[in-house]
Parts: sequence; structure tokens; C-alpha cells
Amino acid sequence: MTGSALHPRNRIALLQGISQPRSVSQLASHLAMKRDRCSQMMRRARKTGLVVCVNSQSSRTRVYAPTAEGLMVLHSQALPLASGPMDDWRDFAFVASSHRRAVVLAMEGPMQAAAIKRRARYLDPTVRMSANNVRDVLGALLTQDIVREVWLRKRAHRRFELTAKGIRLQEQLRRAETTSR
Repeated sequence: MTGSALHPRNRIALLQGISQPRSVSQLASHLAMKRDRCSQMMRRARKTGLVVCVNSQSSRTRVYAPTAEGLMVLHSQALPLASGPMDDWRDFAFVASSHRRAVVLAMEGPMQAAAIKRRARYLDPTVRMSANNVRDVLGALLTQDIVREVWLRKRAHRRFELTAKGIRLQEQLRRAETTSR
């Protein structure tokens, strides 16, 4: 790939891969290519106006989505979208970082921070986090109305559960994870 234009085959593969919001690492895994190569393709697609960064203020884990022009290119190839776009991709971009993603994916019913940490490390042994990291993430998720605090009778420690918005984001994360592996 030379110059600033994307090869048509790469352009279609890239657009199919981000038919739902994805980070560069998720897209690279989905397309079975190296992350730096995928990042280079994403940069070129962004320059040509095919994709847009949903959370450009983030210094890590940027999430990309197709623009209207990108969707027109994708539909002109008569290729179906993997899934419809979410109502608000900024929420998905917020939970796409590694610790937030691990916490949201690990939650099932009311759970304490330590239980969330154990389940997250069980689901993904590569994630490195402490219960304090989980508490920090839960505080951030509380401000975005993704989790809520639940007090159960005769329980000393705070428990958290996903809100409806959190459940929707968890399903979207699972869909992105299963289609990217």
C-alpha cells in the first residue's frame, strides 16, 4: 500500500470490520493483521473521510466508526453490516479501555469490587488489576450511569450492578469480542 489512498480491498475489509464501533486492536484481531498495520490503514481511512474517531479526546483506546461516506462505500459493495450502530457510540468508547471493559464484562448481578476483580481475571488472565483499580473504574462507571450501587440487607460492603445502559454496553462488548476473535 503506497501513497495516501487505501486499496479497495483493504477499504472494504476495514469498513466491514468497523460496522460496529471498534478500537484498532479489536479491528486488527478481527482482520487477522498486525496492530501497527491496522493503525496505518485506519489513519489513511480517517484522512480520506471514511471513518471518524468517536472519542478523539482519549489518549488510549480510541474507537472508530464509519462516516456517512464510509457507509455509502460499504453499501455500494452490497455488503451487509455486521450489526446496527449503537444509539451512542461515545458510551461504548468510554468502556472500551482494558480495565473498564474487563469490569463491565465481568459483572453479573450485584457484585463487590473484589468479586468483580476475581471474575475479570478468570475471564481474561492477561488483565492486571487490583480491587482498588476496580473501585476506581466503578466510580467512573457510576458517573456515566453504566452501573448503580446496590445495598443489600446485612451486607457490609458495597455492591454494584449494571444499569440497562450497562447491560446494552456489555452485550455490545461481547459482540465485539466474539467477532474479533
